[in-house]
Amino acid sequence: MLRAYLDASQTVGPPTVPGPPLLAVAGFVGESDQSARGQGRWSAALSKAGAECFHMTDFEAKQEPPWSEWTEQKRRGVLDRLVTLTASSVLMGTAAVVRMDDYDGLAKDVRRRVGSPYLLAACACVSAIARWCEGQGIDEKVMYVFEGGDLGLPQFREAPAQLVEKSDDFKNRMRILSITVGSKRDVPLLQMAGILAWEVTHHMPRCLGFDSTPARRSMERLLEAVPVEAEYFDARALRAAADRHTPEDYARAAEIFGMAMKADRKSPDL
Repeated sequence: MLRAYLDASQTVGPPTVPGPPLLAVAGFVGESDQSARGQGRWSAALSKAGAECFHMTDFEAKQEPPWSEWTEQKRRGVLDRLVTLTASSVLMGTAAVVRMDDYDGLAKDVRRRVGSPYLLAACACVSAIARWCEGQGIDEKVMYVFEGGDLGLPQFREAPAQLVEKSDDFKNRMRILSITVGSKRDVPLLQMAGILAWEVTHHMPRCLGFDSTPARRSMERLLEAVPVEAEYFDARALRAAADRHTPEDYARAAEIFGMAMKADRKSPDL
């Protein structure tokens, strides 16, 4: 049985992060047995490092224990280990990025037709997983788990409920078996999804030419180890979504992200 784990991340742009404000929904798909083994190894790795639960935002902020107490060598070692465990626990990854200044710049009626950027990105990830399953000749449906804990983005928590309300035809086409919410503390694979969501929002400015620094080692290793299907919603792709175009109509925007990520795999380590 296939299970997908999705989380969201958001940046506000300068001065915190170069480039425009971004919203990403991202995560991974894995087989149940494979995921279960990965979760056990993940929890053991964190326990050995002296942490109970991994939140990428807190890890990068380094403001509270245990993150504030770790040396850079330990930080890199732990993150490398978690990326390795992710690669051995999943089959593929997906990410959808919405450029929020473009979204906010849409006319009100266009925004209404696009809907919530969280739901748009979540649907794009679900669609990418459905296409991947079809390409792999996989007939089974997917059990989805969305981050819904107290550290999740409040608006993102509405996306699972909105997906549940969609028609049976939509859920059948998207190969959705079930949709539930969980917390990173209870579901370690949501911690893996959180790493990808954070990395994507901080990598995208490089793809768009706003950040000239080399790609992060952790992002490079994820891209090398796991196939990631990505879509990028700029103003043009958002208008296409408003016109109810199919995901194939977003291909031009998706190429910006996908091709740039492939090119960045050759970038030197930070």
